[in-house]
Amino acid sequence: MSTSATASAIAFLLPLILGLSMVGFIFSTVIALSPTAAEILEEDELMARIARTSQYEPHTGLGRQLSASDSVHPDPAQPGSLFQPNPSQRQP
Repeated sequence: MSTSATASAIAFLLPLILGLSMVGFIFSTVIALSPTAAEILEEDELMARIARTSQYEPHTGLGRQLSASDSVHPDPAQPGSLFQPNPSQRQP
């Protein structure tokens, strides 16, 4: 066998070492960023609490109390509201 037809040690080992290092880095990153059992239980409790409160409270929006008149006659559009139509007060 001639030496020109075979691979050198560096040509064989360098890609092997780099590849294994990258795989190890990726696995260690995935393990480090994965949630712990305590975090999974806390999230489950939080989601259950959110589901319970959304069943019993009407959807009123942030910081707004629902009154009896709101269900019959909704508030007219406020100036600058992006979500309700507000006709212009200017005369053409």
